[in-house]
Amino acid sequence: MNTQEFWDTVSTRQCRITEAARKYPGESLVSLAHHIDVPWMYCAYDWTRKDGAKGIDGVGAAEYEQGLMAKLENLVELLKSGKYRAPAVKRVYIPKAGSTTEKPPTRKRVLHRNPNI
Repeated sequence: MNTQEFWDTVSTRQCRITEAARKYPGESLVSLAHHIDVPWMYCAYDWTRKDGAKGIDGVGAAEYEQGLMAKLENLVELLKSGKYRAPAVKRVYIPKAGSTTEKPPTRKRVLHRNPNI
């Protein structure tokens, strides 16, 4: 499957989710897990910024892309089996220029920036 086919299948599923939410306003969508697969996760990864800082594990986007599809397959398996656990996030306070307040960004591993579920 090429990148455009990934985008097309994910877009179609997102439209179905949107239609269901509009059709039943005020109701909760019980589960979206059946929509999550490798194309979904690939598109989620594709949407993430690649020029940001390395993750807390020291891995940047370029390094993470080595063997990306195998990593995404593993991630989908962990998500669907209920074994996925997001690691703790390191909070680093950065002073804002010309201000006494600090900006609280978080640093995650590249892998854990991905699940845009």
